[in-house]
Amino acid sequence: MKDVADVAVANVSANSKVVVLLGWPARSSLSPAMQEAGFRAVGLDWRYVPIDIPPGRLDMARAVLGSPSVVGANVTIPHKEAAIALVDALTPRARAAGALNTIVKREDRTMLGDNTDGAGLIRALAAKGVSPQGRKVVLFGAGGAARGVAAALVQAGATRLVIFNRSLDRAARVADIALAASGGKLRAEVRPWFRDYDEPSLLLGAMDGAGIVVNATPVTSAPGSSPVPNEILHMLSPCPDCVVCDMVYRPAMTGLLRQGEALGLRVVSGLEILLHQGIPAFEAWTGHAAPRAVMEAALQAAAAGAGGAAVADAAAAARTAAADAASPGGELLERNSVHDGR
Repeated sequence: MKDVADVAVANVSANSKVVVLLGWPARSSLSPAMQEAGFRAVGLDWRYVPIDIPPGRLDMARAVLGSPSVVGANVTIPHKEAAIALVDALTPRARAAGALNTIVKREDRTMLGDNTDGAGLIRALAAKGVSPQGRKVVLFGAGGAARGVAAALVQAGATRLVIFNRSLDRAARVADIALAASGGKLRAEVRPWFRDYDEPSLLLGAMDGAGIVVNATPVTSAPGSSPVPNEILHMLSPCPDCVVCDMVYRPAMTGLLRQGEALGLRVVSGLEILLHQGIPAFEAWTGHAAPRAVMEAALQAAAAGAGGAAVADAAAAARTAAADAASPGGELLERNSVHDGR
């Protein structure tokens, strides 16, 4: 597998380090633009390289991680659960989720697995002034991302969880994870999910009293698609404190988010979640505080389809704005910019 490992360090200077993204597919990710902008902003000559790892080929991932230049990784679909076999230790939140999305190679070259999926959602919710405390959550999906999200929402105070998934066995495993994270206090249930809505009554009961709806399936990757019919999502309206979240970030405004917006609900996009899960990963790899404004600007530019030069220009402008905000009289400006999401 040496040839696979070589892919990770191709066109990288001898003194540079590499973070890889392991997935199938991985090359369509926006994370390289966001993370490399962050690396440049803190003065690191590092690269972020997506590598396609087919399902069942953890040997390829192991070869890549063994390269001396590789200091860490992100892990995405479909490897988040299986990748636990690649690491020597897990953070408490990765252990609770039974899945990881971040790997840190420590100084002794052992691997630490972490899960920032849930933290990304919780931070994105907080940025919108939303807390899961005391809320009922409806979650679509039971994969690696859903595992991290379910555990984090419960640890942040959610008291009820309804999980929809095609496989009830997988949904039940996520419910068990969430129940354990709650210390046995959570009210959890699982229901079969049919994309053609053969059983809308299953959705009707679940939406009653829901405060947070999260899509952790790829179904909304198709333009205009949503796991919830509009007439059922309408049950949440009017509810100015209710929020609809989508882990999918392509398209940036999914069909589900457009439904929520049209109903006057708060929405949290996959781009927002990607930013907030990328920040703790960046800090774990580098030991530097993440330059959030720079990373956000690069992410937004990449999502808009800008080329590499435009992404770099956006990140540079954000660095300048951050420097101006840090100057005398600039602190209030920076604080307000973060608050209103610019």
